This record gives sequence, C-alpha cells and structure tokens, in this order.
Amino acid sequence: MAQLPWWRRQKVLIRVDGAGFSRKLLQWIASAGGRRSPTFRWEYSIGWAFTAREQAAVARADAIVRAFHRIQALPRPT
Repeated sequence: MAQLPWWRRQKVLIRVDGAGFSRKLLQWIASAGGRRSPTFRWEYSIGWAFTAREQAAVARADAIVRAFHRIQALPRPT
C-alpha cells in the first residue's frame, strides 16, 4: 500500500484468494490500514471462481461418498 500515491490509497479493493486470508489481515484491511480518516475506505474480496472444474470435483467427491455408503449398506457375510 505504501507504494501507491496517497490519493490512490483512499478507496481500495483488495482481492485475496482463499489460501492468503487471515482474520488479522481482514481486520487490517477493514480498518484501512489503521487510518482514522473517513475518506479512507478499503474493501476486500476473498475467494475464487467456482468454475466447471470445481463443480466436477464436487460431483466426483459426492459420487465417491454415495458409493461408500452403498457399500456400507450391503449385507455382511456371516
């Protein structure tokens, strides 16, 4: 942030992927880096795009869990 000119630091949107966030980082961003001036407003966005790749991975995981439950429901040999 210090590399930005002061007039560019007043309204900032910071994007962080899921692996890079922490509660302290979010608190720092929400406080505009500790600035008390009402002209400073920093916002954040955390996450990633939930694309077809992620949807396919969730579907595969769901299929594995369902198959596991079907196997568990089979009668056991005595």
